[in-house]
Amino acid sequence: MPLYALLLVLLSALIHASWNALAKRSRDKFSFIWIAFLFNAVWQLPFVIACFANGSLHIAAWPWYLATTAAHAAYIWLLSEAYRLGDYSLAYPISRGLGVSLVPLGGLLLLQEQLSPAGACGIALVIAGIMFTGLSSTLGHSRPGSLALLAALGTGLSVACYNLIDKQAMLATGISPLPWISMMMVCQTAVLLPLVLRRQAAIREELRSNLPALLGCAAGTFGGYLLVLHAFRLAPTAYVVASRECSIVFSVLIGSLLLGELQFKRRLGGALGIVAGVAVIAIYG
Repeated sequence: MPLYALLLVLLSALIHASWNALAKRSRDKFSFIWIAFLFNAVWQLPFVIACFANGSLHIAAWPWYLATTAAHAAYIWLLSEAYRLGDYSLAYPISRGLGVSLVPLGGLLLLQEQLSPAGACGIALVIAGIMFTGLSSTLGHSRPGSLALLAALGTGLSVACYNLIDKQAMLATGISPLPWISMMMVCQTAVLLPLVLRRQAAIREELRSNLPALLGCAAGTFGGYLLVLHAFRLAPTAYVVASRECSIVFSVLIGSLLLGELQFKRRLGGALGIVAGVAVIAIYG
């Protein structure tokens, strides 16, 4: 994996963990995340219209637009539910772990990407570290615990789906990353609007009490994923997605130091496994 691609992915990982922590600290998780995407959609809408006008985005790619919109919309809703029901440093590793576990299989079966033996070992280390981190604590046997686990697993499935869709879309359509991510953010915000109409009081409260955090989240959601789309052009899907999962390390630190969550040592042990896997991928993948 080229060093430049790795640096892009590591920066994206830090940004991703940070905006997720902001979402976890909000009052209404879904409203908070949706508003952040709305901020991005508002200023990107003129750009998206211009891209359709000049051909940077084209109508012929509408199946890809629909597919990525559906996957990202599901991701937003399931992520907000996972944070509403569960611990940040537990829900985050489970959701990201499932995503990175499914992407190499999808890349092999759908995109015909081949993994080197060392790259496969690195991915296995990343997955093992993520699973240890995420499952080092007991979710409990109550209904909220089961629902939190289901929401986190659903989030992971949507992560795998949109990574595979976006990677293939970049190859199949020739669309540049910036127009693509702008179009995706506008579309997913519009698709989720019916759910937002029932939460108007929560929307107003988030705007009143969390505006600086919302602006930070908006910048993070756009900038972080733009870096990933650029990295997809430089390295195989599995390597990019696996390396990005070092965000688990940042989530453990943030969860312990800023959110006061427990199980720091156990989750840090899993995080170190992730670092080892990323090193193998970076050097030998």
